Amino acid sequence: MRRIKKVIFDVANAFNGIVNSTRASLLLIVLSAIVLNIAEESALRKSLKAGIKLMYKAPLNFFYGTLIIFAAYSVMYLVKHRLVVYELVTILFATIAAVSRTLMSYRTTPFNASDFRIIQSAFTIIPVYLEPWEIVVISLLIIAAVALLVFTFIKSKKAELPLKLSAVITAVSLMVTAACTMMYLQFRLDSDHFSNLPNAYRSYGFNICFFCSIFDHGISKPKDYSAQKVENIIDMIAENVDETPVTEDKDNPNAAKDDTPNIIFIQLESFYDVNKIEGYTYSENPVPTFTKLKENYPHGLFRVPSIGAGTANTEFEVLTGMEVSYFGIAEYPYLSVLQNNTCESLAYITKNHGYTAHAIHNHRGTFYDRNKVFPNLGFDTFTSLENMTDIQKNPRNWAKDSMLTSEILLALESTPYSRDFIYTVTVQPHGRYPGSWESYEKLLGGEQPHITVSGNDDNPENPGFSYYVNQLHESDTFISSVISEIIANGEPTILVLYGDHLPAFTVQNWTITDGDYYTTDYVIWNNCGIDFSDAGELTSYQIGAYVMSKLGFTDGSMNKLNQKYLGTDEDYSEQREILEYDLLYGNKTATDGENEYQPTEIKYGLAKIKITSMSSVAGVTYVKGENFNEYSTVTVNGKIYDTSFIDKNSLVLNFEPSPGDSIAVVQLAGNHTILGGTTEDFIFEQGMIIAPQNGNNGGNSELTDNQADGKNGQSDGTDINSEGTEVLGENGNENNAENNIGETAAAENTDKAA
Repeated sequence: MRRIKKVIFDVANAFNGIVNSTRASLLLIVLSAIVLNIAEESALRKSLKAGIKLMYKAPLNFFYGTLIIFAAYSVMYLVKHRLVVYELVTILFATIAAVSRTLMSYRTTPFNASDFRIIQSAFTIIPVYLEPWEIVVISLLIIAAVALLVFTFIKSKKAELPLKLSAVITAVSLMVTAACTMMYLQFRLDSDHFSNLPNAYRSYGFNICFFCSIFDHGISKPKDYSAQKVENIIDMIAENVDETPVTEDKDNPNAAKDDTPNIIFIQLESFYDVNKIEGYTYSENPVPTFTKLKENYPHGLFRVPSIGAGTANTEFEVLTGMEVSYFGIAEYPYLSVLQNNTCESLAYITKNHGYTAHAIHNHRGTFYDRNKVFPNLGFDTFTSLENMTDIQKNPRNWAKDSMLTSEILLALESTPYSRDFIYTVTVQPHGRYPGSWESYEKLLGGEQPHITVSGNDDNPENPGFSYYVNQLHESDTFISSVISEIIANGEPTILVLYGDHLPAFTVQNWTITDGDYYTTDYVIWNNCGIDFSDAGELTSYQIGAYVMSKLGFTDGSMNKLNQKYLGTDEDYSEQREILEYDLLYGNKTATDGENEYQPTEIKYGLAKIKITSMSSVAGVTYVKGENFNEYSTVTVNGKIYDTSFIDKNSLVLNFEPSPGDSIAVVQLAGNHTILGGTTEDFIFEQGMIIAPQNGNNGGNSELTDNQADGKNGQSDGTDINSEGTEVLGENGNENNAENNIGETAAAENTDKAA
C-alpha cells in the first residue's frame, strides 16, 4: 500500500513539475486542448469517429475550437498555482462535454449560453430528466472535483513567474481568440445557417458556436436603420389599411359586442401529426381529433423557429409577431429584452378592443420567467401549475393537458361582460422519453400502452417514440374536450391550435411526407362563421396577424407589417428587422419615441383561494379552505412555514399559531416566488378566523432565504384580487362553486416535485 501511495505521489510531483515548467507545459496544454475539443465534438455528435472527423473536414473551425480551450489553459501562466488552474480548466471543459452529451440525448438543441439563463428554472425539472442514482453520482462527482481542487491548492508546489514569457503566451492566445470570436460574430457565421442551430453546431464546431452565443445578444443595429427608414415603413404599412377604431372606453364592461368572438390560442407542446412520418404504423390513429379538424377546417403547415426545444421562442413569435432569428445565437427574448421592457403583443392588441387577456400553462409559472414576462406582454391574468387544483401527472411527472380544459372554461366565465383572449401552453408530451424498452415498461408500471407502434425497427429511439405517441394521444383527447366545452358554452369563439416544435428525437432520421423539420401543423376552428380558408402556410410570427386581420384589428406596427405581406411571397425580412430593432432597442420612432405599452398588474390564478377555518391540536394546525394544491403554503405573520398538502380543502402545518397571529396561504413557486394566494390575511384567535387584514399575498414576490425558512420578514407581494373575503368562523362553509369548475378531490397528489 505504501509503495502504491509513493508511486502516486511521485507521478503527481512529476506532473506538477511539467505544469510548472513553462516550456514543457506548452506541449501539455496543446495536447489537452485537442483532446478536450475532440471530446466536446464527439459528445455533440454522439460519436467519437464523427468528433475526430471535424479535424480534417473543417480544420480552421477545429483549430479555433482548440484555441479557445488553449486560451483558457494559458491563464495558468499568470498564477503560481498552475496545477489548480490546469485541473479547473480540464474539469470545466469535460463538464461542458458531459452536459452537451446529456442535453443532446434529451433534446435536439445543443448546449448554449442561453441555457445558463434558465438554470434556476432547470433545477425544478432535474427530477424529470435524471434518475435518483444519477443525481447522487453527479453530486459525488462535484464533491470530488471540489476536494481535488482544494487538495491541489494546499499540497501542490508553486511555480515561478517568468513575467515576460508568461505574459506573451497568455496575451497572444487571448488576443487571437478574441479576434477570431469578433470575426465570427461580425459575419454571424452565416446567419441563415444559424437559424438551424444543430446544423450550425455540427458545421462550425461546438466551441465556436457556444462562445459566440455568450457574446451575441439582442438585435444588432441594422446597417440601414434610421428614423427616416422607420417612418417610410410606417407610411408604407398604413396605406390602404382599414383602421378599426379601438375601444374608446376601455373601462366599459360592455365594450365587447355580442358577436365579437373569444379568441383562444393553444400552443401544443411537441405536438406533431405522426401520421406524416414514413415507416411507422399504429394500432389506431394517435391524433383522431386533429386529423378530423384538418379534414373539416382551415389548416396548413406552421413554420417554427426551433426543433425539439425552444417553446418560449415559438411563444414569443406568436404573441409579438416578431422573429427570433434577428436576436443572438439561441437567445430567448423572454430572458433578455422582455425582462424589463414591454412589447407589442396579441394581448395588448385584443385589449384595445375590449378583451380580457389570460395566459394559462400547466407547468411552473417561473419557467422561462413567464411570471415576469407576461405582465410586460399585457396579460391580465396568469394561471400556472401553482394555481391549479386536481393536479394530475403523467409517468414522467409532467402535468396532464386534460387539466387545462377547466382552466380555459374558468377564464371564459370570469368575464361575463367582455370577450376573452386566452393563450394556453400545454406540456404533457414533453421529453424526457425512455431510452429502452425496459425503462418504458417500468414507466407504464405493468400496464399496456393504449396505442402500439410498429415499424422502423432499426431506430434505437423506438421505445421513446412509442411513449411519446401515447402522450400525444392524450393531448389530442384534450383538444376534443376543449372544443366540446366551447360548443356547450355557446359564445362565439375562434380556436387556434398548433405545435410549438417537433419532439426531441433525432428527427433527421425521419422521412416525412409533408413539410420539413421546422414545420408542424396548425388548425383554426371557429363557431362564428369567419372564413379562414385562405390562410395557407403560416409562420409563427404571422399567425397572430392573420387572425387579427379577420377581425379587423389592425393596430400595432408589427401586426400591420405582417398583415400587409400575408398571402404574398415577398421578402420583407429587412423591414421586419428594422422595425423589431426600433421597437425593442432603437429610438422607438414607430411609436413617436414613446413606450406605447405599460406593464399590467397581473392576477395569478382565477380560482379564489380561501381559508374557512383553522384548528390546532397538540402543536399541529389544520387549515380548511378552498382551492388548495401541493404548492399552497401557510404563512404566519408573513413567514413561510412547512406545509403538508392533503387535498384541495385541507392543509396541515406542524406549528401552532398564537392568538393574534396573521394567517395567509400563498402559492409558492420556485426561487421563493409567490404566485397568488389568499387575498387578505386573517387573524387567528382560538381556532377561528375572525377578521381580514390588509394582506398582500396575492401577487408575485420573491422571498429571502430567511423568509422562506420562516425566520423573519413579511412577503412583499401585490394585491391580486379586489374582491373582499368573507369573515368565516371555524365552521364556515360558504360554497364557491363558480371557482371549482371541473375540480375533484386531489388527496393523492402529495408529490412536491415539479
